[in-house]
Amino acid sequence: MELPTVEIARRGNMLQVIVIIVTAILFIVGLVGTFLPILPGTPLILIGALIYAYFSKFKDVTPTTLIILAILMGIALATDYVSSTIGAKKMGAGKWGMIGALLGAIIGFIVANLAGLIIGPIIGVITLELIGGKRVKEALRSGMGTLLGFVGGTIFKILIAIVMIGIFLIKVW
Repeated sequence: MELPTVEIARRGNMLQVIVIIVTAILFIVGLVGTFLPILPGTPLILIGALIYAYFSKFKDVTPTTLIILAILMGIALATDYVSSTIGAKKMGAGKWGMIGALLGAIIGFIVANLAGLIIGPIIGVITLELIGGKRVKEALRSGMGTLLGFVGGTIFKILIAIVMIGIFLIKVW
């Protein structure tokens, strides 16, 4: 009669191992996704934490921890749309350029995902700066600011992803 008990225990351990492996894979793919916009970076990290929390009955990763991770994910997602606009503003873009960067990010992401998220804001800022009356040199400078903003935003998202994983690991260990 002990054999079924041992079998159940083995299945429980196997499930635990599978959950840990799935969580680790989601974290790794999520981290990669923070600099490859084709992958949903921080949402994958949150999903990994949710899976682990569910199967561990929220023992170590509590609902409060998940809320904190969700807030961090939201900040990272907003960074995609705002960072290019901030970069454009820092390099002298006017109101038209900032609108162009934001619209370019949204439209670019919808139309061409990865390439659109990078190129869309640059095209948007340059186009609307020229329409707004700026010279080509000024419009190109604003476009460069958009690119720098994107790079800065990507670095910020990577840091947020690392913090999310760090919070999870602290809770689990």
